[in-house]
Amino acid sequence: MPPDGGEREGSRWSRLRPADPIPVTEEMITPRSGSETPRFCPGCGQSWVTGATRCPACLHEVRSSGSFTAPTYSDTPSDPTPSSGRREVSVFNALSISRVLPVILVIVALVLGVRTLISRDQTVEVVPSSTVATTPTETVQALTFYADRISDIALEVADARTRGRQINDDWDRGRTDYEQTLQDMNDLVFQIGLLPVQLNTTDPPASLSDHFHQDLVDSLDEMIASARTMQEGLQSTDTGETRQAGLQDFESAAFEFALLSDQVTAAAEELSEPPEPDTADIVPEQ
Repeated sequence: MPPDGGEREGSRWSRLRPADPIPVTEEMITPRSGSETPRFCPGCGQSWVTGATRCPACLHEVRSSGSFTAPTYSDTPSDPTPSSGRREVSVFNALSISRVLPVILVIVALVLGVRTLISRDQTVEVVPSSTVATTPTETVQALTFYADRISDIALEVADARTRGRQINDDWDRGRTDYEQTLQDMNDLVFQIGLLPVQLNTTDPPASLSDHFHQDLVDSLDEMIASARTMQEGLQSTDTGETRQAGLQDFESAAFEFALLSDQVTAAAEELSEPPEPDTADIVPEQ
């Protein structure tokens, strides 16, 4: 080989090729026994000097002949942060807990709800069936008193209805003069106007529905308004259309009040009647 390191043409060095690097195997760097040093350097592959603790070529150091361990080679670089594995495990554990915790809370809520329902069912007081079927005496008496008062008002309503029909018939057939008919109509309006006062002094019992008493009040108000319509029709210049329309509404309101009175009277009679004896308990006489 020339001094400058190049290849000379036609020389014997031109036919030689560089030698391939010898791969370092584990057998080459592993000592034969625990007391010997490796035969080759694990860092550069050069022959290891016997008894040396550091390679003269690459300065690779072996701490002791007995504690030598063969190096491990990995295709992936080492993790610069040794604690990253622990961080990944911690994050994974946190995610697992965040997913499991809502399920645990739902299960606990269901268990507590079932225990609450069971405790409520156990504390329910059992009412004997005999106390539910009976009606208090005070309720029967209050309803009976109310029905009697409504019946008295219903009698006056029926009388006013008859009088209203009679006044109109007498005027249409010419049985009475205008002054007498007008006086009779004024008396009728005054009589009907006193009925709401009687109804307001009668308190409905607690067992009666609220709208029932209000229906009675509305019927009397309709009768008063219809009686005034008849009064105005008598004084008008028409041929009796207004007066006849007022009479029709007057009789309809009186009929509705009579129906309501019959309903409350029937309810009071039903409650006041003693219960019928059971025929199964009656033993026929021998």
